[in-house]
Amino acid sequence: DSAAKLDATYWIGLLKFDVGDFTTSADWLARPELSASNSPWASGARYNLARALEAQGKFAEAIAILNADNSPQQHGNRLRALSLQSRVETADKPAP
Repeated sequence: DSAAKLDATYWIGLLKFDVGDFTTSADWLARPELSASNSPWASGARYNLARALEAQGKFAEAIAILNADNSPQQHGNRLRALSLQSRVETADKPAP
């Protein structure tokens, strides 16, 4: 059943995130079937993919995903993107 496979794909991505395997988590959460317009997991997959990328230090990629979101959680995602951007800018500043 394709719905069960889609559900399993999403949950494997989340489980991998929970155990700290962020690279594998991102691989699962980036699968195109999860972000398809008819996927019930599209919004969650994008958010959690951004979190997995963030955990890997791939801040620019995470910020881009969060800013591109147009789901009902877009405002929260943009706030998270701003927070990440602030962290990146702070880390890039030379010490006085």
